[in-house]
Amino acid sequence: MILAALALAAGSPSFDCRKALGAVEKMICVDERLAAADRALGILDRTLPPPERQIARDGRFGWLRERNRCRTKACIIQSYESALIEPFEHAPRAKIRTYKMKGNPSGTLEILDIGDGWLAFFAQADWTGVLPISAPDETADETEIAGVFKLERGSRAPTDEFECGWKIQRLRGDRWKLEDWPGSKDLSCGARNASVAGVYSR
Repeated sequence: MILAALALAAGSPSFDCRKALGAVEKMICVDERLAAADRALGILDRTLPPPERQIARDGRFGWLRERNRCRTKACIIQSYESALIEPFEHAPRAKIRTYKMKGNPSGTLEILDIGDGWLAFFAQADWTGVLPISAPDETADETEIAGVFKLERGSRAPTDEFECGWKIQRLRGDRWKLEDWPGSKDLSCGARNASVAGVYSR
């Protein structure tokens, strides 16, 4: 009864919290961000065309085992962030608002409303350029991240200086600003040259 009440207050995940199994599912049911991440994954999976949906379901078994080994909220949210990337890439665009970042790197930001005031995002950036004269061939670099956020607190802090963290802010004119977390030294939010940090517009 207490678990169900807490789950209702936090916003529901994609599964029935009255039937939650194990410590991880119980943590998801009482935490707003974790519930939102689980709900986002469920929504995206349901929008996939049948072949991709089956592939996603088949791949979830191994991912669930890894997720259920987590012992902290940070571990669980990182697990969901990695799992959100693939369905975002294959989901129909009709339910997703798409924004572009111009320049080099160039990027795409996709936003999905997942309810209860929460949004999910996927950002991808590509860079092309020329290496120094000693290696003049054109090269390319790319990076991508995903996450869930509320407009009033659109960020996820890293747990240490070597982990990825990000901030997202809505700007006037239906634009978004995505930033790396200040002080983060991990390149998983970016790459050698490509970075998702920037301003995205329609």
